[in-house]
Amino acid sequence: MDKLLELSLVSIPEAADLLSIPAHEVWWLIKTRRLSLVRIKKRNMISIAELRKFIRKHTYEASRSDHAPCDIVFD
Repeated sequence: MDKLLELSLVSIPEAADLLSIPAHEVWWLIKTRRLSLVRIKKRNMISIAELRKFIRKHTYEASRSDHAPCDIVFD
């Protein structure tokens, strides 16, 4: 199944929807080499595996940790 997801591709507008950012920011991420682009004929695509790596790399570490949430008490 993971090999199939590595081959799955999405367009730039679809990647923007998945990342919840405008399409011009996805182009900026490609231009600054933070995301890699796959060209198939005249279409520009991004792999799902690439998006997963990007999200994993740029997600705040505490949200991925196994620590129990703490209660904040204001006295």
